[in-house]
Amino acid sequence: QREVVLLLSSQEKLYVLLVGVSTDSQESNLSLLCTHTIDDIQDVSVGLGLQVVRVRFKEDTEYIFITESMEKTTVLLNIIKVLDSQGTESKCSLGSLENVQVELFEKEICSGLKLSIFQYSVLRFKSNTLGEVAWLLRSLFVAGGQLFICNEDFRRLSSLPTDASSAPYFLLHSSCSISDIFEMVTESRGSPCLSLKIKLKNSTYETKRHRTVNSVTWKFKLFSAECVLKFVALVKGLHPDSPEFPLLVRHLGQI
Repeated sequence: QREVVLLLSSQEKLYVLLVGVSTDSQESNLSLLCTHTIDDIQDVSVGLGLQVVRVRFKEDTEYIFITESMEKTTVLLNIIKVLDSQGTESKCSLGSLENVQVELFEKEICSGLKLSIFQYSVLRFKSNTLGEVAWLLRSLFVAGGQLFICNEDFRRLSSLPTDASSAPYFLLHSSCSISDIFEMVTESRGSPCLSLKIKLKNSTYETKRHRTVNSVTWKFKLFSAECVLKFVALVKGLHPDSPEFPLLVRHLGQI
């Protein structure tokens, strides 16, 4: 996975530029990866939650763009001119990867169960129990009263659908019941972040005021403050918020 910038010239040429970091100044620099013409785009497919875009060119070149947000996907589709100037007629084939992703999630993560998916997000994740220092790119599903953190092999989007003998597209990284979340903390310093404190199974409490909880902390880095607030609202709506163990929400700074 590499960070890129797309640039469309007035001659309808699409430049794919690699983003690098100078070892001397720590400043970002750009280098040309390749060029294409807009007319060479064969088909475009958009993934679940409008957060992944697959672009295929006539010369058998293909890119998987992980945008992590609907907003960036919209900008990308405008850059590559999926629609004409009036926005009424597609200039190339426009498809969806959503059904394939959902089917693989149900098969590989949910053992074939069809759960209601309330939210899907591509985000940065780390957990204090796994000793993770760096942020990991992961896919979050809020489905059937559960949170699923998955490792999604986006490179395989070029070959989907796959047969039964293929390696899994999704691998489960972590999961928890929404009812086991007892605290959410939003942070506005730097990139919008969210911390979840999750009760481990078979934990006990001393008293209501001075309780001891065996827990794990998950941290999410999301695309925007709006994404954080939407996730918090969704979890609050799905959480039972029982009197013996209410859900606490705290905000650090303005978000």
